[in-house]
Amino acid sequence: MERDPADVVALLVALLAFVTSNEVAYLLGPYAAIVVSASAGSALSLSATEKVMQKWWQPMYYIALRVGVAVVLTVAIAELAHSQVPEMKPRTLLVPLAFGIGWMSDYNSVMRWIGAALKKVLPGWLSSLGRKNDG
Repeated sequence: MERDPADVVALLVALLAFVTSNEVAYLLGPYAAIVVSASAGSALSLSATEKVMQKWWQPMYYIALRVGVAVVLTVAIAELAHSQVPEMKPRTLLVPLAFGIGWMSDYNSVMRWIGAALKKVLPGWLSSLGRKNDG
């Protein structure tokens, strides 16, 4: 049986196992790693932002938004990367992906980039779906 190398996810699973059952720790450990990594990335992004945050809740909203996006997207992106390159294990991608998602300071430019990429990919993909359904 091949064992996973020791990583941040394994450390958090072990720490959570002291507080919860092993099964719960195994399920929550990867998400705890995502939250910790995205929090670190968003704190780094926040420290570099030039926007003045006048209200007490604005820095918390800034970090919470990035952590929430990381929780939703990190596992899907890691699994997608693994499906394209099988050598890339999803578990080892969780921490750097979550950190990167948290570190992004301008989601608007990222959304424009994703939109432009989808406009290039989707027409060909949609037309190939139509051809499969026709025949």
